[in-house]
Amino acid sequence: DCSKDDIFELTAEGLLSSISFTLQKMNSQDSSYCALEIDPEARDLSSARRSVQKAVLDGDGVVLIIFDEVDYITPGSPTVRHWGLDFNRFWRNLRSVYQECDRLGKPFSLLIGGVSTYWFTVDQINGIENAALAFVPEEFLSPMPSGATVAMLRRLGKVSGINFTDDAAELISLETGNMPFWARKCCSFIHRQVPISSRPLTINKDEISPRVEVFIENEGAPIAEVALNHLFRVHPEMRAASVKIYAGDASDVGERTKRTLRKYGVTN
Repeated sequence: DCSKDDIFELTAEGLLSSISFTLQKMNSQDSSYCALEIDPEARDLSSARRSVQKAVLDGDGVVLIIFDEVDYITPGSPTVRHWGLDFNRFWRNLRSVYQECDRLGKPFSLLIGGVSTYWFTVDQINGIENAALAFVPEEFLSPMPSGATVAMLRRLGKVSGINFTDDAAELISLETGNMPFWARKCCSFIHRQVPISSRPLTINKDEISPRVEVFIENEGAPIAEVALNHLFRVHPEMRAASVKIYAGDASDVGERTKRTLRKYGVTN
């Protein structure tokens, strides 16, 4: 959890060393899960990288490292400034471990969660190639295909005793821009409106439509406002570009920026 003070205050060396320290402890105890433990004797960067690689290769199973609240260890961190330099140093060395493990056929996976994908999309940071780009295929940053959203909503609905018809799920996916976060928030809102005693039940498009409209008006718009404020804080050029497009000056905005704004539903 990168929002913890003792984690975001670490340097790139300290975080890599702590990952190695934690993996070594798990290997010795044959443990399947552990929250990050801070290494009291952080190594230099190259030693820390080699130590992480050895710990991954020495383990019997698949290694999965989960970074939650990753914004706290990016150049846009709201709490510390040193990740402006350490972000690239950290991901460049972790990328090296990842690539070597891939070459040797050793499973090693990363799951990265946070508020914004911005620092995993820029080409350069401080004039240096962004090492984190190697981990993020472009399609992962786009809205889900409509069919995938519909399948997700129908699957989650059934767990709660609500069977969305195809046209009902398609309406939700359309109105939420096929963004998983908004689609699931919408379904949580619907979930709260349907009495438990009436389930299981099937809901069609006509029944769902007024509930979706109420969600957008009462909850969807405020959520979108928070997200856009965050987007424009970490990605200020997007605000200026949005204003230009709104004013009819879209020709002054680069195609890549326009593509990003379209992906996230800011412009059409």
